[in-house]
Amino acid sequence: WDAWLKHAFLVEKRTPEELLAEFPRAPPVEGRLRGRGAEARRLLELLAGGAPLRINCGGQTFRDESGQSWSRDIFFCGGQVWYLKGPEEPGSRELRDDPMLRSILWQPHPARRLPIYAIPLPPGGYRVTLHFNDTRRSPEWKAGVFDIVIEDETRRERFEPSAAAGNSLPDPATFDVQVDDGELNLEFLRRSSHRPSIAGLEIEHLPEGVQKRR
Repeated sequence: WDAWLKHAFLVEKRTPEELLAEFPRAPPVEGRLRGRGAEARRLLELLAGGAPLRINCGGQTFRDESGQSWSRDIFFCGGQVWYLKGPEEPGSRELRDDPMLRSILWQPHPARRLPIYAIPLPPGGYRVTLHFNDTRRSPEWKAGVFDIVIEDETRRERFEPSAAAGNSLPDPATFDVQVDDGELNLEFLRRSSHRPSIAGLEIEHLPEGVQKRR
């Protein structure tokens, strides 16, 4: 499915709307589309809708307080899902009420250099926003220090989500990127003893002419 989407976007110059119109309709429940095929269809539905692609890393589909829809985790390449059973601090309303912050996806084994996400996309400019949940004081929860690599380019070195957050949630990290190969790759390079993790991922297509930011 990944190769089919990349070829359709990159070589055939097909739009998500065109691909979705030809995509197999979901069969009955007992034989429903599963795995990467289901993820491919979900991706096309989101892209065809025109809204930013929002992924709840390690979690399920939900709608946030502002009415924005977040997809269940799709097109991740590996890692370990961890669910938070309760807020770290008694007054931590963010952790208690925000479904996106109730799960995280940990980076795969550091000895192997693999992307944590590889998402087929039509060529073009995109604004990528990464959300983190790293207010945890317990050592086993800490995301540690890592480099953020997008499309094989290091966009932030020795990033530490909790460094400036204190007891608040870390600010999202936002980058504008150019996708020319039909697939957006996101990778974390571990620089400490703790594994990097991510709570949410947003990808917004940038119209031509929009000034990009680093």
